[in-house]
Amino acid sequence: MKEQKKDKSEKDAGWMKSSHSDTNMKLLSKRTDQKARRIAGWRKSSHSDTNMKLLRKERIKRREGLLMEKQT
Repeated sequence: MKEQKKDKSEKDAGWMKSSHSDTNMKLLSKRTDQKARRIAGWRKSSHSDTNMKLLRKERIKRREGLLMEKQT
């Protein structure tokens, strides 16, 4: 009988270990997902910043072009 109890407790301990490792893996994957989103958000913002800079340059060039045309 003692052997049977020991086997059962080992099984329970094994199950607990696996469930804990599964939980840890889920938490780790959640963290990496959040990190990936942050990086993606940063990339998006940097792209939009670049696009805004390009648009500003175009607007400035247009204004300068219009001013030059008016002066001549």
